[in-house]
Amino acid sequence: MGKSRLLAEAGHLARRCGAEVVDGLGAPVSRLRTPALVLLDDAQRLPDGAASAIGALRAQLADRAVVWVLSRTPGADVAQTDIGLCGAAAVQERLLVGPLSERASQLLASDAAGCGHQALTARQVEEAGGHPATLMALAARSRDPAVSDSTGPAGYSSEVKHLVDRLLQTCSPACRRTVRIAAVFGRDISFDSLSRVAELSPVALLKDFDEATAAGLIRCEGAGYAFSSELFWRVVRSTVPAQVQEVMLRQTAAWASVPRPQTSVRDPAVVVAPSADGASGPQPDWAAGQDTGTVAGDVPGREKWPALTEQQQTIASLAADGLTNRQIGERIFLSPHTVNYHLRKVYGTLRVASRIELSKVVHLTLAGAEADS
Repeated sequence: MGKSRLLAEAGHLARRCGAEVVDGLGAPVSRLRTPALVLLDDAQRLPDGAASAIGALRAQLADRAVVWVLSRTPGADVAQTDIGLCGAAAVQERLLVGPLSERASQLLASDAAGCGHQALTARQVEEAGGHPATLMALAARSRDPAVSDSTGPAGYSSEVKHLVDRLLQTCSPACRRTVRIAAVFGRDISFDSLSRVAELSPVALLKDFDEATAAGLIRCEGAGYAFSSELFWRVVRSTVPAQVQEVMLRQTAAWASVPRPQTSVRDPAVVVAPSADGASGPQPDWAAGQDTGTVAGDVPGREKWPALTEQQQTIASLAADGLTNRQIGERIFLSPHTVNYHLRKVYGTLRVASRIELSKVVHLTLAGAEADS
């Protein structure tokens, strides 16, 4: 994030030092013997024949000291660039540019407000996930009621929806389909549920995930993948009709209710699942003791839901929507530790072992309650 700005600043610095800056493959090259800085932004988008063009530029600069600076998105195919630059540099260095820090995000939001945009709340800054374009889209004044926050009636700015739509359009149709399905099951991506609904093996899904990562829609978090921000996840999920979401969740719940032989809750690979906080989710009290013989895939349904207190139901609903313990605590004025304590109680009552299973139970329960009413 901010790769183009980084390259531009490198160019300004090089010019101040007396070097010639060649900005792109089509830029003119002087006959001077000064050191040169070649900037290639978005190397994954270079046209066909880029390898030949890079080779020709190398020939023009053969008698000069040259620094090549390229930007690329993670997981993108830059084979042509690699071929063209093969053996060009004696020293290579890779800089991974990640999301903006919380402090930098706040500064950008403050600058946006000072330029006539609307001021952002702390929650909106957090939802942007350190993505500069998302922060600016959130700060836009126009609102789209069709893209609504599930916690309130206000819609996100239409610029946010357009941003996510643009990112989706950079992906292939198969990748867009996979990403939309993944959004149904929460911000943390469940390969098991996704591979069953999409009827693809986890290995076959990796290509789609490489595309979505390159587009900036998802990123690797901990041991798995997750949407780059809560905001991206909510907007993508809103593109899937509610009835379709209900069918998917019901279908995966039915699959999960089929016993898996020789797999107990004491299997760490089953019990410990990544939570939205990026760490292992709370192990339920009932799973910490003796082996009950209950498999992790068992989903008890909604009959245990009334046994939860009103506060526990609220926490469970927010967790099923993908909120982290800290976000839940801020919403209902509890500490993350207290939220974690209540989630352990919820897991034990509902007999689930991960947020994925909790999400299935909650969404099916609430859907059934709406149908009954």
